[in-house]
Amino acid sequence: MMQREPALDEAALLIYEYPDSAMAIVEKVEPRLAEEVGPEKVDSVSNTVFNYYRKHGSRREKFDMYYILGRWHQMNGREETAMFCYVSAAQYAEDAAGNVLPGCLYASMASLFEYGFDYAKAVQYYEKGAKYFIRSKDYRNFTDMCIKAARCCYHMGEEDRAETFIDKVEPYKRYVEESNKVRYSRLIVRRQDGGREGYHHILSGRRLSCKTGTVSQDTRDAGL
Repeated sequence: MMQREPALDEAALLIYEYPDSAMAIVEKVEPRLAEEVGPEKVDSVSNTVFNYYRKHGSRREKFDMYYILGRWHQMNGREETAMFCYVSAAQYAEDAAGNVLPGCLYASMASLFEYGFDYAKAVQYYEKGAKYFIRSKDYRNFTDMCIKAARCCYHMGEEDRAETFIDKVEPYKRYVEESNKVRYSRLIVRRQDGGREGYHHILSGRRLSCKTGTVSQDTRDAGL
């Protein structure tokens, strides 16, 4: 069996925001893998690299592979397959490299639940992502998770819970990225208006009909 492949950690970190760069790294693994399995078994990056490490990799490598594959499916409109990969990756979340990667995983899962209008599940996983991002001092993604969780709470009519997420952003508001500032401002306006006016999110897309069940090996939660 090949030694642990550090490039997979790098690809997993990149694919959340830079998918093309991540996949370019995965492609570089293929020549090294060909030496291991034989060139006659190498047909494509997805069928060779992913399948090899999902079957024979360490728990950390399996996390990377399932997560990378899930992001790739999600970005190509295959939401149900993406969710299957994410649930599989979650089994190995405690073995991931650091706290950022589990945060990215749960953020990706939350976005699929929100896309499918399952706001309760979306809040649950945005909150999980936020906990991992704050542990890693990734305040930009932490604020992103809280803003999105607050938005989902408002959709469910849970005004008080939405405000708790808005309050968590306050100490780190300087880290709110430019693309989120309008969303954050609307949340503030809505809170000032008593939750009655101000923030309106345009819903689009179709419902997600995947049956994911519960994550079979959940990560340990801790308070923020």
